[in-house]
Amino acid sequence: MLRIRPIFWIYLGVFLFLVILLPIGVNKLMNTTAPEIFAAKGVVKSNDWIGFMGSFLGSLIAGILTLGGVYLTIKEQRVESTIEKFPHRLRHLDKLYDYFNLDRNRKIQKNYDDGMNGLVNDAITEIYRNKDELIKNATEVNGYFYLEVKNIIEISEQWCKKFPREKRRSAYDNLTQNEYSMLKRANYPDFIIELNKWLQNFDEMYKDFVEEQHKLITRRRKIHKLN
Repeated sequence: MLRIRPIFWIYLGVFLFLVILLPIGVNKLMNTTAPEIFAAKGVVKSNDWIGFMGSFLGSLIAGILTLGGVYLTIKEQRVESTIEKFPHRLRHLDKLYDYFNLDRNRKIQKNYDDGMNGLVNDAITEIYRNKDELIKNATEVNGYFYLEVKNIIEISEQWCKKFPREKRRSAYDNLTQNEYSMLKRANYPDFIIELNKWLQNFDEMYKDFVEEQHKLITRRRKIHKLN
């Protein structure tokens, strides 16, 4: 079955519009005396100027139609490209979502409440340790997710530099090991709160991305069925 693209109907509508109205407009123009501004001294004041105006209007209309056609074609190609790339992007986004989800922060919060400081610290530093894989997956989705993931990795990196596992590598080498551990524990809530806000935003971005892509695919299917 021959599939007629939506852009065909747009071209057909514009063509019929010009075929019907353009002759009427030209006829009206031919019965109009040339204005003074188009009939300077030495120029014959007659309807011969219609040749110039007709050529000008024809070129203008052709240019507009060409520009509109190019715009619509590029737009349609972008839509098709987005749909084709969706499975690939979703696969990488799902990997990120498996890693970054609200359950992750709940586990961190629970470990903190239970006094399991080592597990809390491991969960925070793990983000930075896995930065290469996380950045790679985010890059395969789009620029927005890349920037978001890069942001949380930088936050994790700052934590790792401020509170390294070994006290002697930190700026708190003058503290005892117990004092250093208590200082880290006192700073966990700030990171947990910040991570929770980031995860909520990431969760919304994930759902919006998937929903928008499904809407695009559904709309494209409806158009193809009509054709």
